[in-house]
Amino acid sequence: MVRKKFTKLSKDDTPMVRRGAAQSIPIIAENLERQHAIDFLLPVVKCLLEDQNDAVKIHAVQSSVDVAKVVDDSLMIRENILPSFKTATENRHSWRLRFSVAEQAANLSTYISKIAVDDEIVGFYELLLRDGEPEVRSEAISKIP
Repeated sequence: MVRKKFTKLSKDDTPMVRRGAAQSIPIIAENLERQHAIDFLLPVVKCLLEDQNDAVKIHAVQSSVDVAKVVDDSLMIRENILPSFKTATENRHSWRLRFSVAEQAANLSTYISKIAVDDEIVGFYELLLRDGEPEVRSEAISKIP
């Protein structure tokens, strides 16, 4: 029942509600068993990472590491979270979203295979190091895995 309500909130028409749902994910993730995180929370995070609103995506990026920690499956993380991180690094409209990826991608690398880090995370940082915003470049330099 609670999971259905949270899923409904994460798909609400109002961006502020979806943003609040994205901010709440770390609290929920720390209290979930792995299978519930895979079945319930991973699809919610994936949906929020693909949201139209950049503020929602920023909070979803920040929360995705907590979900990855509970899921602890490199392939699932690579299939469900990393494509949205890639899209975010290529987003030319929101430097804050790119900054958030720069901030969190290295933390995410702890929960994926070395091959995935080499294939995906390093590529994110290559793009972020060439970013037009100095704040994004600075964060990327400080977080390179």
